[in-house]
Amino acid sequence: MVTKLRTEGWCTDPYGRHEARWISEGTPTHLVRDGSNESIDLPSGQPTGQAIPISWGEQTPHGADLLRSDQRVPEGSQLFERVAGIVLSGGSD
Repeated sequence: MVTKLRTEGWCTDPYGRHEARWISEGTPTHLVRDGSNESIDLPSGQPTGQAIPISWGEQTPHGADLLRSDQRVPEGSQLFERVAGIVLSGGSD
């Protein structure tokens, strides 16, 4: 039995398929990360390890770097440029 931690953030992937998996309130989500590449991989099967919190260097704590769905993306920001590139390319990153 895997002990469920009340953790929030990037942790080692308890399924062992990726470098990291986003854990939300102790539950593994579909958001995964390998180096700086983020993608989606649905959690399936039984975890083979523990979800250990990872520090990725300088990050803004407590989600302060996240945008709400009704918040406007600042024009000229890195996120704005990425979203504009995805829209202009027809939806692929």
